[in-house]
Amino acid sequence: MSLSARIFGHVFPLVMQIHTTDIRRQASLSSGGDFSIGGDATYVIEYDVDDFDIEGTVIEGGDRAGQFNRSNFSRSMPQLKANAFANLAVGSHNIRAVVRFIDSYDDERGTPDLSQDFDPEVGFEIDSQTTLDLFYNWDYEPWQTNVGLSVVNVFDEDPPLVFFDTSYDPYTHNPFGRTFKVSVTKEFGLGR
Repeated sequence: MSLSARIFGHVFPLVMQIHTTDIRRQASLSSGGDFSIGGDATYVIEYDVDDFDIEGTVIEGGDRAGQFNRSNFSRSMPQLKANAFANLAVGSHNIRAVVRFIDSYDDERGTPDLSQDFDPEVGFEIDSQTTLDLFYNWDYEPWQTNVGLSVVNVFDEDPPLVFFDTSYDPYTHNPFGRTFKVSVTKEFGLGR
């Protein structure tokens, strides 16, 4: 696959190698329920970008995978992101847990000193982040009603510190702490 971007009349080739995996396993329980587990992961092997010229100013290209990329025009690119889940469905009840992982990556600008200048000789690694989300659904057929409860980011994990306006990477991490959601869905009419 070949992609390119047209910026100010110039065509720039974009070379990407992205590999994903998705694994799922389901088993029926003797109690009448179903239990399933699974996961998916994406590992960016490389994200090569050519030199970029803007009115005579050249931004050096290179492999952008595993970097924050604020010193160039590329987006943040942690090399590994993964999700794993476990789901239990028994009758009209369904419980699901999801673990989300974002690997650590480098801020290629380095570490800022007291004058707010970045020292590229002193590297800075943006920490990895792992969160847990829990979901519960109850589907009550006689009333054609579904009740859902969820807790996202159960352990209230903050996004990793980044030397940026928002103090986190808004292109990669979620700033919301623990959030709760309650939903009720009612169907009206003749059956489902």
